[in-house]
Amino acid sequence: MAAMTLGAETAYLFRHVLLREAAYSLQLPRDRMALHAVALELIEQALGGRAPEPPPLEIGGRAGLAAFASDSAAAELAWHAAQAAGLDDAWRDIQRLYLRRAAEYAEKGYKHPEAVAHWQALAALLQGPARVAALVRRATVFHEAGYLSEAETAYREAAGTPAVDDDANMLRLYGTLVLHRGRPTEAEPLLRRAVEQARRIEDHWCEAAALCNLGGLYAATGRIPECELCYEQSLEMLRRIGDRRTELMVLGMLANLRMNTDRLAEAEPMFHDAIHGAREIGDRRVEAANLTNLGVLYTNTGRAGDAVQVYAQALALHRETGNQRFIGVTLGNLGCTLYSQGDLGRAEPLLREAIGIHAQIGHRAFEGGHMAMLGHCLVRAGKVAEGMDAWRQGLAILREVGDTREADERVAEMAQICADAGLPAPTEAAGTPA
Repeated sequence: MAAMTLGAETAYLFRHVLLREAAYSLQLPRDRMALHAVALELIEQALGGRAPEPPPLEIGGRAGLAAFASDSAAAELAWHAAQAAGLDDAWRDIQRLYLRRAAEYAEKGYKHPEAVAHWQALAALLQGPARVAALVRRATVFHEAGYLSEAETAYREAAGTPAVDDDANMLRLYGTLVLHRGRPTEAEPLLRRAVEQARRIEDHWCEAAALCNLGGLYAATGRIPECELCYEQSLEMLRRIGDRRTELMVLGMLANLRMNTDRLAEAEPMFHDAIHGAREIGDRRVEAANLTNLGVLYTNTGRAGDAVQVYAQALALHRETGNQRFIGVTLGNLGCTLYSQGDLGRAEPLLREAIGIHAQIGHRAFEGGHMAMLGHCLVRAGKVAEGMDAWRQGLAILREVGDTREADERVAEMAQICADAGLPAPTEAAGTPA
């Protein structure tokens, strides 16, 4: 093998790095700390001075930090402060300041791995309720990014004391996560307690958010009147409070409920209002979620071409915001739309990709629904044995998570597919139609 040769400029840079590292290592430890302190202060001077102290960390806290010029350099400033921490205790305070700002800045930019790392590092420097709040923020980043298994582990790390176990926001957050993991029976008492605790302490925002989450549970378990009441109560409270972002989220969920109960004429303008409102306030996550659900409505009303376009827009936004859960949902829904058009060749790989994401992140309800749809697709494509196996796996998951409505729909549809193909009526028990 020929020896590697370096160009003159590359060789210079390589030697320069080595010289810099050698010079750094020759400094006495306290001198190195002083150099990091100087570096931090110079960066601060160049970027508007010391960033302001943030409000105290609280579980479920909603007050975001006002932007500051040095936020983009907050992670670097936290690192310099950590290296200078041996000089005196004040540098630990500075490290905590910039870790907090780095975590929130990463969240705003949808840089989920960075946000998780910063919240974890900050939690290690805190004690008591503030430490728990930082761990909860770490868990919510996992949850919002769609990494449900990691989120559950993180929530459990944050929990464990009576004060946390009875905290309305903690009950709401963890209950919602458990619901998304496909365990509605476990989630229901948590969400009911969240509503009760929020009312007891007169935290109207938490009550509104918990009512919305409880409504989602009722929708998943087929209790439509209770779901609609929760959503409407939540919307009314959020409008009084003036929380436009959460209001738009709940509006989209209410639209989704009305779509799923065949009130399509009511649902469509609600989706458009939610999408337009999200664009006005610049919330890409809310916009993307409502685009995905609008795609379902277009499919259900025979506008498959419009649905494909809307799903493409939604996917781009979900990927931009790093929302793995909704990437899987949207891919699977797009596969279902193509299936409805008879485009089985394009539908199958999309459904398989969606199922892989659902399984990886622990999103059981959609794993079941899209697995059953993959079964339909495969049977219609002539892959009967594989299709029946996928269909049964999907039904088992749907029944496990309590979504009997969708399970019954998938059973009826497979019966029709088999009848059209001249196959025996399918059963959920093992065995493949001949």
